[in-house]
Amino acid sequence: MRIAVPAAFIASTLFAELLDDYARQFPDITLEIIHRHESVDLKRENIDLQLLPDVIKIINVDYVQQVFFPSKKGLFCSPHYLQSHEMPHCLNDLFEHAILTSHYDSSILPERLNIRLISEDLGLVNRMAQSGHGIALLPMILVQQQLKQGELIHVLPDIYQSEIAMTLIYSSRQFLPKKTKTMINLLRDKFLNY
Repeated sequence: MRIAVPAAFIASTLFAELLDDYARQFPDITLEIIHRHESVDLKRENIDLQLLPDVIKIINVDYVQQVFFPSKKGLFCSPHYLQSHEMPHCLNDLFEHAILTSHYDSSILPERLNIRLISEDLGLVNRMAQSGHGIALLPMILVQQQLKQGELIHVLPDIYQSEIAMTLIYSSRQFLPKKTKTMINLLRDKFLNY
């Protein structure tokens, strides 16, 4: 089973849980996770499924595309960061702070922000925020544990929030092997409510 996904998605604990569930159901299937940030030719590269943010254009319009995994994004920083920086109270206050984000998200943020880190590895962005290097724009799904443990604080929760959705892409609805159908169903079940 070959799945192409952005590195940011791999950082999700839920994605690891999904792979664990899949590996238990199919102990004889080899999972190959390929980092791709752009749409690929699934047939040519022999890839079963691809997940991409819904803002990315799919290169083959004949492929099946299902948009799902709606997830809210927010701004987060560590309590340590706020010891030496003032808590922002409005969006304009963000210009006084270091911002940590992904390449996708940097394009939707206001211009002239002090972007200190851009990385497709949202696990890295998360760790940099926990270490006090700035305010990170991250999906809620990735920070639940850090919020519960007090390692991160939700900044401007009532003012700034955006949504992200993922597109699941596969080459055809017909003749899908059981291994592929099962992965599609697990993805839907695991991520549909986040």
